[in-house]
Amino acid sequence: MLRKVIVIGGLIFAFTALHAANYVGIGGNGPVDILQPNTVAWRIGEGIFLENMVFEPSISINLSKTSVREPSDSTDYNSLGISLGLLAIHPVKKFDNVQLHTLFGFGLSFNSDKQTSKFEATEGDYTKSSTFGFSLNYGFGMQVGLTKTISVGVDAISGLSFTTSGGETKSGNVTTDLGTTKTLSFGLSNTVFRFMLFFGL
Repeated sequence: MLRKVIVIGGLIFAFTALHAANYVGIGGNGPVDILQPNTVAWRIGEGIFLENMVFEPSISINLSKTSVREPSDSTDYNSLGISLGLLAIHPVKKFDNVQLHTLFGFGLSFNSDKQTSKFEATEGDYTKSSTFGFSLNYGFGMQVGLTKTISVGVDAISGLSFTTSGGETKSGNVTTDLGTTKTLSFGLSNTVFRFMLFFGL
């Protein structure tokens, strides 16, 4: 349902009157996400703020709820992830309908997961965790024009990221703090391949 709302909102925005060289994109971190998107991005055209620079704010939302009902295991799984990003995109070269570019920017993310027991013997017991992240990103990509108003964007995004996470677990009347974990990572291990379908002029 949430993905449908994102798609409809993106399409409504895409077909309103946009400044020339503006694009509204829907997609995510994988080819399938073009058809089942969780990300909306607005690629603000070259020259509007700075010459030879395009800016792209984006938001990603992932929400899932799963229930498992078995004689030996009855559990609810709830997960929420929200990411905000801002990229500065520098067009490098254009070949017919293909434009190559470099990019840099930053991102913020929040993720929350909770597993709750619904099994009669342990009903109400849970394990939950939350993670906050900040990243400085760089990479390269391309935007391929399919028609005058529709294009596909593919970006390889890497960089420096910092995350802090914590959680707790409850068993019976005992609640245990799982502590806090902080992680700093850099380089190719953080590379994300993003696929977007853009609408605009």
